Amino acid sequence: MTSAVARLFDAMAPTYDELEPWYEHLYDVVHGILRQAIGGAPAGGACALDAGCGTGFQSALLAEL
Repeated sequence: MTSAVARLFDAMAPTYDELEPWYEHLYDVVHGILRQAIGGAPAGGACALDAGCGTGFQSALLAEL
């Protein structure tokens, strides 16, 4: 990664977890799909991986499920 790209990402870092208003409906759809597909954890628990880009925003939903 070039230093210019690194500086750009560093500048965005403090607000990286903030959702843009136009993203909210997309996450509602994604969360609905996850709830339908995953349901509850099986007896004894389960493991899940939030393999998307970002800081683990989806992990909160996975932990809830």
